[in-house]
Amino acid sequence: MDSEWFAPTALSSDMGAATLAFPWEQTPLGPISTWDESLRQTARMCFSTRFPVIFVWGPELTMVYNDGYREMLGTQKRLWALGAPAHEVWAEIWDDVGPLFDEVLATRRPTWSVDTPLLMNRSGFDEETYFTFSYSPLVDDAGEVVGVLDIATETTSQVVDRRRLSTVDDLHVALQEHRGSTEDLARTVVDLLGGTADVEACAVYLPSASGIRLAATSDDALLAELPTGLVDKVRTTGRPVVHERTFVAPLEVDGDSAPGGVLVMRARPHRPFDASQRQFMMLTTSAVASALRASEWQRAQIDYLRAHAELNEIRAQQAREGSIELQHSLLTPPPTPRDLEVVVRYQPAGDDLEIGGDW
Repeated sequence: MDSEWFAPTALSSDMGAATLAFPWEQTPLGPISTWDESLRQTARMCFSTRFPVIFVWGPELTMVYNDGYREMLGTQKRLWALGAPAHEVWAEIWDDVGPLFDEVLATRRPTWSVDTPLLMNRSGFDEETYFTFSYSPLVDDAGEVVGVLDIATETTSQVVDRRRLSTVDDLHVALQEHRGSTEDLARTVVDLLGGTADVEACAVYLPSASGIRLAATSDDALLAELPTGLVDKVRTTGRPVVHERTFVAPLEVDGDSAPGGVLVMRARPHRPFDASQRQFMMLTTSAVASALRASEWQRAQIDYLRAHAELNEIRAQQAREGSIELQHSLLTPPPTPRDLEVVVRYQPAGDDLEIGGDW
């Protein structure tokens, strides 16, 4: 094999070895022994770094990449992408990235993209991804632009994590400022969560005299998709359940072991339901449960103050009635013997007083 021109590190990498063994004579690049010095130099650079690097070369933009970039190809594309045209490998995003390749080839100027959203199908499903990358021109021995170098890093986890934390923060703020009933709070939750980038639909169930009731939902179709009895099961067991893309979790409204409410969230289909997704939904559930407990405490305080005010009003009324009765008893003379005549003159101490005056 023509491996003398490869960097020593390339020979020890999986994609370096795969590149040496690949039948390049079946591609527009031709046998590896015929590659010109510019192409060989680009390949040496590609396999001498662990940073994700890909370069495309020739009229079909034939792909060559290292181990770092292979991870970005998912579980399916990595099996056949080596030596394939870039527009075939990335057919689903070619409308997004194809013009960037054309720009570099035509202008010789590099591009720069930060956290660019791309809907890829690299592992058998349409996946929401984000990348920061730069395309740069590559020239052959004659100085003609014949390829593009792509140095990239995937930022999907960082972008999605920031977005989810922002959602949880917004939820905390909205629920802390809430001063209405628990029904209003449930509506606030579904309005804020339902239809967001991470939660496709949402519903809140609250305790009732008969067990549990639907308080609010962002999509009635969500309820029809739930297996019969699942919400009641989560409520009574106090344990969350994942059903396909839907997360059903208990809300301990009163803060103890008694059954409380239930929060239902259906995740968007373009992100895997992994540990990160589950953690986000657990944080969301915790925020809603805390807000409901605070709302219940607030309502209990209002009920207490209302009852206390009513009791004070009853006591004040009793005091007024007692005062009037005392006054009347003072103004009504006691029975006297028939042969005894008594003359009494009552002078109040003030115009606004009926009792407590001077005789």
